[in-house]
Formats: sequence, structure tokens, C-alpha cells
Amino acid sequence: MTHVLRGEEWLPSAPKLILLYEYFGWDKPQLCYMPLLRNPDKSKLSKRKNPTSVTFYERMGFMPEAMLNYLGRMGWSMPDEREKFSLQEMVDHFDLSRVSLGGPIFDIEKLSWLNGQWLIRRRCCNL
Repeated sequence: MTHVLRGEEWLPSAPKLILLYEYFGWDKPQLCYMPLLRNPDKSKLSKRKNPTSVTFYERMGFMPEAMLNYLGRMGWSMPDEREKFSLQEMVDHFDLSRVSLGGPIFDIEKLSWLNGQWLIRRRCCNL
């Protein structure tokens, strides 16, 4: 394991995590603390107030590919700036230097648009 990406709310526990790695004699991975997802009003996305379960969105008809693609874009972008990409493309092109430090906004309309793009691809591939 070379990198650990966690939400910024875990930053205070970083010293303890580092001590654990040192105690066990393990190689310490690169620790990266990502900004939290935000609502359109910039408030913190909360599982108490917002539907945060992937199952909720699956029941709403969102394709797994669209969800993965959309969440992959939250605070990160492809080198060529395209919006639609597969998991393998994301893995192939991921670079921490492209991660934004600003809190990404969860936009259901953008997710719906991206889901439509994946539905079009599925429809075309099934012809």
C-alpha cells in the first residue's frame, strides 16, 4: 500500500496513524486528506440529512458506471478534462497532483446528465 486517501475529518488522527506504522515497523504510505463533499449551498454533505447511500441512487435508476464516474470526478479531473470515463481509465490516469483542494459540490443534475451519457452508451452497445 503506497497511498491512503481519507476525508479531511480524519486529519486529527494522522499522528496516531503514523505512530502505528512506526510501532509495527511498516513502511508509511503517503497520507492524503481529501476535502469533504458539499451540498450546492456549500454546507457539508451529511448522511443524516442527505441520501448518501449508493443503494439509494441505484434504486433511483442511476447506473453503477455513472455513479463511479461521477464520484471519481469529485475533486479530481482527467488530464484531458473529459467528464465521462471508465474505472480502468480513471485508474490508468489517476494522479494526486490533479486533486483539487476545494470542497467538491454534489450536484444531482450533473449526476443525472452523466447517467444519461452512460445510458446512451449502453443503448448503442446493445444494438
